[in-house]
Amino acid sequence: MALSDYLTNDEWDGMFYVFVGPGNEYGDLGACMHTIIEKLLSKGYEFQGLDGEGHKKEMLGGHNAPKVAYLFSRVFGTPFEKDSVDPGKMLLNGRAFIKEHLPELLTESDESWQEFVDALKQGK
Repeated sequence: MALSDYLTNDEWDGMFYVFVGPGNEYGDLGACMHTIIEKLLSKGYEFQGLDGEGHKKEMLGGHNAPKVAYLFSRVFGTPFEKDSVDPGKMLLNGRAFIKEHLPELLTESDESWQEFVDALKQGK
């Protein structure tokens, strides 16, 4: 099973935020996810679906599969049911998760983030 099946919605959204953000220096999605997992573990974060070393422990139900499909549709141009995922909500939720658990990874100020959110809501 995919690593995303072992992450909560918040955890996956946080990784999505870091991966698509301008500060992504971690490479591909897999490398980014593993780096974020390692960083969270080093700060004492406890995953529900992963053990203390970041290995798969308990599958959490596949609720992130549509998010992964959305991301791949954007990267590879594959068809995707547009209404099943809201990337704006994923980014908002993901940034909130990262701000709480790994604030050093934020790539913008709260003010510039709010400008981005406002533009996103206006469809710009």
